[in-house]
Amino acid sequence: MQWVCMRYFLKVCTLVLAHVGHATASSEGIPLPGETLANVIGNSPSVIRALRDVEISDWRIRERISEKAPKVDFSTTGKYPLTENINESRARASDLDENYLDALVSTSKTVFDWGRVDARILAERSRRVAAEDAFEIVFEEELRRLLVLSIDQISLKEQLTVLTQDLAFIDVTLEALTRRYRQGAGSIDEIRTLELRRIDIEREFNRLSSQLDQGSDTLKRVFRVEFQDIEPSVVAVLNELPRPDDVILEEATLRLRTQSDATQRALGFDVISLRAEKKPAVVGTLTTRLYNAFTDPFDEYEIYGGINISFPLFDGGARNARIEGLRVQQTLEQDRLAEELAAVEEQWIELEAREKTFLSEREQDEIRLDTFEARLETLKQRMSAVQVTLLEIADVELARSQAARSILAADWGLKSVAVQKAELADRLRPVLSIEQTE
Repeated sequence: MQWVCMRYFLKVCTLVLAHVGHATASSEGIPLPGETLANVIGNSPSVIRALRDVEISDWRIRERISEKAPKVDFSTTGKYPLTENINESRARASDLDENYLDALVSTSKTVFDWGRVDARILAERSRRVAAEDAFEIVFEEELRRLLVLSIDQISLKEQLTVLTQDLAFIDVTLEALTRRYRQGAGSIDEIRTLELRRIDIEREFNRLSSQLDQGSDTLKRVFRVEFQDIEPSVVAVLNELPRPDDVILEEATLRLRTQSDATQRALGFDVISLRAEKKPAVVGTLTTRLYNAFTDPFDEYEIYGGINISFPLFDGGARNARIEGLRVQQTLEQDRLAEELAAVEEQWIELEAREKTFLSEREQDEIRLDTFEARLETLKQRMSAVQVTLLEIADVELARSQAARSILAADWGLKSVAVQKAELADRLRPVLSIEQTE
């Protein structure tokens, strides 16, 4: 099983990293970020299945090419008398005791078939192009999935860090409020209010922790990797990612279109092959017969050539029906392409709407953050004159922290949008071609 996995991994690297100029091991033997992620994606069942489809296409091409090669068949015919019941007066009785074993070697080669086999070969080669495009589509989908899951992990970890700081801040403030209350300088309501704030933040902390664990489990289940093992590579790749507003969707160059075009070309070559089957085919033959092959094989023999011409006169309309079916498949493929392009356009519009939402929310949160920081400074100055309470300062500090956390979420949300837009525009895989960062 281990050699099978290694075999598929090497093929993944050959098909994918061959296009990635710098995704090779460094002089110190340290894997580059793109190489690390390609290795992880190679564990995906979807990628392995798409890779097998490419292998099957190779086998089919070889099978079609073999149809042009000469065919050599060997057979024997013989007689060994066991018993008989024939009147000896008949003419055939003279051969009753004859014992022989002859060998027959037949060689045949198609001389002319109106391009039938060539069309079949071109059809399978077109299907291989489509299979390669399908592989790269699946690879980018899995890369997008890996990066989006990783972005969620990074975003959640940073938000949890902020929440941890908030909980520590509340604990310190609660201790101060408790001391003041015992000294008769505060109220129990302030303590209870801040304790409720802590409960809310702890609930949010637990919710985000649960999401973090779920994302980690998904990475282990799908890609069989721990996030901490790929985090540096993910960060390095994300740093090379274009801004979401810099990614442009060009439908004319999408891999979906090239895959569909290759599939339609294959169907067109199938039609040409079927039409050629309706015309005469010429096959040259060479036959060698060795008499008494296992006793005196070269005493008596004969070699003769021939030409076989086959011309299908009537097949009940079977070929015409198959041709019509292929035409329908071409139309269905065109409809499928139009449907998938429409789905891509719809997803693109949704992503652009999410991008605008994140940008708007981030701008508002930045204004809120500046406002809270200014108010916090004002409250700290007034606190010296005992004009504000610790609870007021704590409320503003927690609000400021929440605004900062929202900015973090928006920033990573924009990264996620950039990844998804790059995948739709077939611009995600090139980000693997990066050098090792210090």
